[in-house]
Amino acid sequence: MAPVVRQGVTRRLVYLPEGRWLPLFNLGAPGEVTEGGQHVIALAPLGTVPLWLRAGGALALTEPALHTTSANWSQLTWHVHVAERVDARLYEDAGEGYGESRLTRLSGERVGDRFVLERSTEGSLPLARDTETLRLYGLPAPREVVGAREHRVRDGVLELTVDAEWQRLEVLTKERP
Repeated sequence: MAPVVRQGVTRRLVYLPEGRWLPLFNLGAPGEVTEGGQHVIALAPLGTVPLWLRAGGALALTEPALHTTSANWSQLTWHVHVAERVDARLYEDAGEGYGESRLTRLSGERVGDRFVLERSTEGSLPLARDTETLRLYGLPAPREVVGAREHRVRDGVLELTVDAEWQRLEVLTKERP
C-alpha cells in the first residue's frame, strides 16, 4: 500500500521492487500489470488507496471490526495474483494474543493451461466460517474448475466460492498463456 498522507496531495512516487505488480486500488478492478524495479506515480485522490499485489502473492482480507477480539474472520476473501509459483500465509488467533491459533498456507503452481492451488493449516483455532472466497487475478477464462462450490468471471477476475476446509483447487483455462 502507498497511502497519500499529506493534505491536498493526490499522487505520490512509489518504488515497486523487482517482479510483476498488479494495481488493485481500493481492491476494485485490477489495472495493467507493471514491471517492478522502478518508481511509479500512484494517482490517489481522496478516497483512493493505492495497492499493488506482487505476482505469486496473495492477500487475505475479512470484514472490518472495531477490535481484534471481535474480528472472528467469519468472512474471508483471498486476493491471489496468479504466477508460475504462488506462496502465501495467514495467521489467525483468538484476538488477544493468547490461546488457540491457526496458520494457513497457500501454495500454487501454474503450468500451461493448468493452475493448482493447495491449502494447508496448522493449529487448533476453530474456523468461524463455512465458506471462503478466492479472487484469482491473471488467468484467462476457465473451461473447468475442480474443488470449488461455484465460480464466475467478473470484470476479468475469476471468483471462486469454496468450502472453508478446502485443500486443493484446480483451474483449467480455455487458452494457454
